[in-house]
Formats: sequence, C-alpha cells, structure tokens
Amino acid sequence: SEAAGRIASEDVRADFLRRTAFAALGEEEPAAVLAAARRLRTLYEMIRTLNSESDPEALIEAILDMALAAVSAERGMILLKEDREGPDGEAFSVRLARGLENETVEDAESYSRSVVAAAGQGRSLLALDAGNDPRFRDLKSVSLYGIRSLMCVPLRSRGRIVGTVYLDCRRG
Repeated sequence: SEAAGRIASEDVRADFLRRTAFAALGEEEPAAVLAAARRLRTLYEMIRTLNSESDPEALIEAILDMALAAVSAERGMILLKEDREGPDGEAFSVRLARGLENETVEDAESYSRSVVAAAGQGRSLLALDAGNDPRFRDLKSVSLYGIRSLMCVPLRSRGRIVGTVYLDCRRG
C-alpha cells in the first residue's frame, strides 16, 4: 500500500491496485485505518464519559459498561476494597455486576478471589485461553463456570488501588 501511495496518477494507482497480486494492498489499509479510527473513537468516548461524570455510582456503572463493550466480554464486576482485612490481605466486595445469571454475588466473590487479589496488589491479569493458561487452568471456577477468557485490572483513584474491574467470557 505504501508503493501505491507513491503513484501520483490516480488512474495508474487504481490500475496497480486492480492487479490480482496487489489487490489485497488496497483492502488492508482502509480496514486498518477504520480499526484504528474505531479504537481512537472508543478511547475518546471513554475519556469524555469518565471526565464528565461526577456521581460516583454512575461513574462505576459507566466504567463497567465501557469495559464490557470495549472487550466484548459477557460478564463483569466492579469489586471495591473494603476496610476489613480478608484472609489474603485485602478484602474486596462486588459493588456492581453485569451478566451473572445463576451465580450469586457471593459466588462471584468466591470464584474470582485469587484473580481479584492479584489485581488488588496492582497486577493486571489477562488470559485469552484460561483453560490452558498455567496461571488459571487449576482454578475451580474456570472449569465450573466454563470461563474461556478473563481479565482483571486494578481500579485506581489518586494513585491508590480502590478496587478492581473483572471481566470474563465463556464463549470461544
């Protein structure tokens, strides 16, 4: 596509791109440009929403909804740090959940505890194939709930970790 861009004449450039061997070059660039533009637009909308929201509850909902949409996750939770100490150091409780069907909030807190604890220490976690990822394949929740991919990231405010955003997907 760079070579086609150097051709000054539009007719010659079009002829160049119509040739079978070079046809794919003309298709790649617009798709890549559209994908990049879509990502930038999404990022812009996220930042605009986060900067314009002053109600903490609405902000939490916006964060979770945008995160779910951004990565096409099925389920998600915002877990906030509590004042009490848990068995692993920090205690987190589900503040908002989306997409949980039969599982209760208590189940969600239980099955995500080790993943949330890591994010609560400041580490972001991502698994595209949790069943084959050595960090997650032995977790009962991965097989019990059929979790295929998951992501958990720290939620920070003024440099402090105040919670985590947990997302997962059960489809392939």
